[in-house]
Amino acid sequence: MLLVVGLLCGGLVSLLLLNTMLAQDAITDASLREQIAVAEQEKEKIEQEYQRKTQPGVIADLADKQGLSRRWDEVNPWTGGTTDTQPGQADSTR
Repeated sequence: MLLVVGLLCGGLVSLLLLNTMLAQDAITDASLREQIAVAEQEKEKIEQEYQRKTQPGVIADLADKQGLSRRWDEVNPWTGGTTDTQPGQADSTR
C-alpha cells in the first residue's frame, strides 16, 4: 500500500514539474512574440522614413539647402554637363 502511495506521489510531482516547464515555455514564447512584433513595427517605421527621405523632392530640397542646386538653363542635354564643358563621346562622333 505504501508503495502505491509513493508511486502516485511521484507521478503527481512529475506532472507538476512537466506543467511548470510547459508554462515557462509559454511565457517565453509570448515574450518572444511581443519582441518580434515590436521589431517589425520599428522596421516598418524605418522603411517609411527611408521612403520619405528618398523622394526626389526631398533630395532636391536638401541639395538646395547645401548649395548644390543645378543651373538647369545651362544643361547640355547630350552630355549631362553644362554648356561650357567639352562635348561627350556621343557628341564628338557626329
